[in-house]
Amino acid sequence: MIAEPGLRYLTLISGSVLAVALTSFSGCHEDDSDLVKQIQARSRRSVEATAPTPATYPDQWSGPMTLTVAPGVHVLGRLHPSAVYAIETQQGVILIDSGVDESGVDVRDGLAEVGLSTKKLRYILLTHAHYDHVFGANQLRQVSGAVVAAGRDDCDVLRRGDADALFSLFPRVSYSGTPIKVDQELLDGDEIQLGDVTVQVIGCPGHTPGSVCYLVEKDGQRILFSGDVIASLNFGPATYPVHISPRFRGDAVSYLATINRLLKMEPPDLLLTGHPRQQTRSQTIRMDEQIWNRLLEPAKMELMDAVNRQRQDGADFLDGVLKELEPSLYYLGDLDGIAIYCILDDQHLIVINAPGGNRFADFLSTQLKSLGLLPKTPTFVLLTSDQEACRSGLASLITAPQVVAPPSVWESLRASGVAVVSPQELSDKFTFPITTISLQETLCFSFSIRKKQVLVTSNVPRHISLEWTNRQNNRKTVSDLQPQSNALLTELAASSAVSQSYLESLQQLANFSPNVWLPLMPLTGQNANLYDDDWQTIIESNQRHAKKTVRSR
Repeated sequence: MIAEPGLRYLTLISGSVLAVALTSFSGCHEDDSDLVKQIQARSRRSVEATAPTPATYPDQWSGPMTLTVAPGVHVLGRLHPSAVYAIETQQGVILIDSGVDESGVDVRDGLAEVGLSTKKLRYILLTHAHYDHVFGANQLRQVSGAVVAAGRDDCDVLRRGDADALFSLFPRVSYSGTPIKVDQELLDGDEIQLGDVTVQVIGCPGHTPGSVCYLVEKDGQRILFSGDVIASLNFGPATYPVHISPRFRGDAVSYLATINRLLKMEPPDLLLTGHPRQQTRSQTIRMDEQIWNRLLEPAKMELMDAVNRQRQDGADFLDGVLKELEPSLYYLGDLDGIAIYCILDDQHLIVINAPGGNRFADFLSTQLKSLGLLPKTPTFVLLTSDQEACRSGLASLITAPQVVAPPSVWESLRASGVAVVSPQELSDKFTFPITTISLQETLCFSFSIRKKQVLVTSNVPRHISLEWTNRQNNRKTVSDLQPQSNALLTELAASSAVSQSYLESLQQLANFSPNVWLPLMPLTGQNANLYDDDWQTIIESNQRHAKKTVRSR
């Protein structure tokens, strides 16, 4: 049961928004309409002497606000991080999305601010399967009996409560793991009729496979509820999923088709996005062709680049799925969180990193067979770190390879019978030059394939951030990924020597401009391919974290 709040304010009386402070409510009520009635009664007494004025509706707003934008259409914009919308009909209320709060309290409070009750909910229409849009659905369905509906291609994720898909790369809030119950699967072109309101379903895959927009024609206006297909008026379409691992379900080709479709349709009169809180300055929600195109065209260009780059270079995500990255350069997957790469050079099989203990040899054989390559024992193993975990698989190999390793482990390797090759001896072993970069107790390797510079690193730097571009002013914002960002800060805080050493390594690596980056520990299934200023952003993000720990001492 949803508990009552201690303080609530804002309701709609005759179309005007009035602030009303209430004394404390305590205890639990079976029907939250009691709260609405008390708010309305107090509001009515406060305006009895006020002459009625015609209802007016905002064309723009910024930041977190709860308000009415059209007759019977309300923005529950105080919710964080995404908004929920309520549409009044003659037969009840339609909710667009359900917020992040599993208890449903935040949505109930927002509804009360605009004079509505959860008991009047008849439909809960989900725009896509991300946590901040769907977690409230179960409880709101339970208290109201409303029908929960979502795009068909997102329903499986919802019904399984797939946390990886639901959270994507974002910090994980408290979640019970309870599957989201979906009563109705929606397809492009479906219509939902409730009273005097018809909701048209527009299939818009790309952000997720089952992303949908909802188009409502009400009181002579076409209102589009876009979810994260168009996440905000600042950032426009939320295209970040096409730049991260496919396991998070974004797709550049589908998203581009969606944007092209939206550009061809008549612009809506009102656009209500998934994250209006991101709007730090007032921007109009009223669309015309110019505003509509200005919002979507930059995303179209970005997605065209993403599609072309993936076709040209491959979707080379380091997400545990083995693949050929470049001719003769392969990603074999991970063992114990450590990536294994290999290079075929003439008669040599060069393997980078040897984790996994006695599982390593079998893993290597299996992965090579899966790629259609004849299993063979590596002639060379390149170790990027002196960590035991990075070399624990060497003993599993029947024929001992020659090993290039950080100097700090030469003695122990030689004592165990391993043939150690110094980095200086490596340059004339292969048909292409490999440059070795020594960083503290680690090694990095640089070489070229098809005119692309490949950089293999240890645990410096790390993929700990995501970059966003404000499509209104082209300013870039970098968001830290969690828990990766905090994990790095914890390590760097161990001592000033650790953070200083990290900074020095970053300074050396800043001199490179890799097209392909192969880290010891791929985080978040990152893309091996780098473009534009990606490497600079990665270095700067890591430097910012290291400097933060230095300043905190």
